[in-house]
Amino acid sequence: MRRSWIALLALAFAHPAQATVIEVPVPELLVTLTTGSPDNHKRTVVIQLPTVPSVIRNVSVRMRGTATYTYFVCPDGQPPVPMDLSTTLFEREPYTLPYVDFDSHPEGAFNFTRKLEHHPVSDYAFLLDGTANMQIGAYGPGFVECVSFGSATIRFDEVTLLIDGDFPTPTNGSSWGRIKAIYR
Repeated sequence: MRRSWIALLALAFAHPAQATVIEVPVPELLVTLTTGSPDNHKRTVVIQLPTVPSVIRNVSVRMRGTATYTYFVCPDGQPPVPMDLSTTLFEREPYTLPYVDFDSHPEGAFNFTRKLEHHPVSDYAFLLDGTANMQIGAYGPGFVECVSFGSATIRFDEVTLLIDGDFPTPTNGSSWGRIKAIYR
């Protein structure tokens, strides 16, 4: 009976995985992108998580930097967007599903955190192996009738993934002999 209680207490206090939000800086995306440039309007990198999660509840991205404007004229008085910043997290290129995405329109200095929304999947299961691809892209005015003067740029000073999930507590691979040696 006593052993049953000890086993029950051991299970009650066991913590195989810890719910937490980890920050994964992405220094490879600290770049300057130019709208309208076929060679420099987007960047794709491989993301490697520091530890493999068992569950992922939410993924956000924190971005900080500066965006410049493209000056343009639109004939119908359409309200043009100065910069369309697209951020995509996906399994592998070219855009195999699942992936998550958000669009933003930074102006001047920006500093924001946005949740990467599911599109069209319902979870982040593709991240459970600890790797993914991340792409940022800068695009100019979305109106064909508009005439632009120059190109907009966006400089990233920070790009960090925020992953809310369960991350197993690291264990030390050891033998019983090593464990016994600790207590000698």
